[in-house]
Amino acid sequence: ESGVYSETLVTKRGGTREHPIVIRSETEHGAHFKRKKGTLARILHPYITVRGIRFDGGKRSGGIMLIGEGKNKSRGLDTPPHHVIIEHNIIENAGGWGLSIKDGEHDITIRHNIFRNTGMRKFYGEGMYFGTSAAPHHKNFGRHRTLEDIEVYGNRIERFTEDSIDIKPNTKGIHIHHNIIEDQQKNKENRGGKNDSTMNAQGRGHLFERNIIRDARLTDV
Repeated sequence: ESGVYSETLVTKRGGTREHPIVIRSETEHGAHFKRKKGTLARILHPYITVRGIRFDGGKRSGGIMLIGEGKNKSRGLDTPPHHVIIEHNIIENAGGWGLSIKDGEHDITIRHNIFRNTGMRKFYGEGMYFGTSAAPHHKNFGRHRTLEDIEVYGNRIERFTEDSIDIKPNTKGIHIHHNIIEDQQKNKENRGGKNDSTMNAQGRGHLFERNIIRDARLTDV
């Protein structure tokens, strides 16, 4: 239903291959989730589609949309979310990242969304963040499951500070194509206004094709 919501959108159960669950706005972008603290959406179950919703972090939130548990393992999910579709949404004004997927999720499609104004206050200001940053010397290295089979296409990622898309080592088979990435901003509150990169890719078996990158400060792919 259209309107402004201040709570977090959290899934309570999943769908099935034959009967997926669709969470959508009555009119495109008419449902508007807005809050200044905490995550605005947590997708914790399989066979979920989120369509046509506006998520606004007010430039002070940490991150906006999380698929899976992230760092919070207390929910005790039997399996990571899979067969999730994020489409035709506006994800904007994040203090940190716009969308994050970290640990074992698979078969995720992210298409035809607008990611705008991410990293307004935090160093971790990615448009999209895939995997975990644990390096070989880190205590959590090797503890995270592989994130795989993700397709990202037809999105517009604009006015971000850190990476538009950041792909970490525990990832496999991510396909990034036909996206527009533009207008990278200085990270004024961190590192003396320096940026990390425009796009970062680690892991294996990824495919990048037919993306447009313009007005970027760095193009480290």
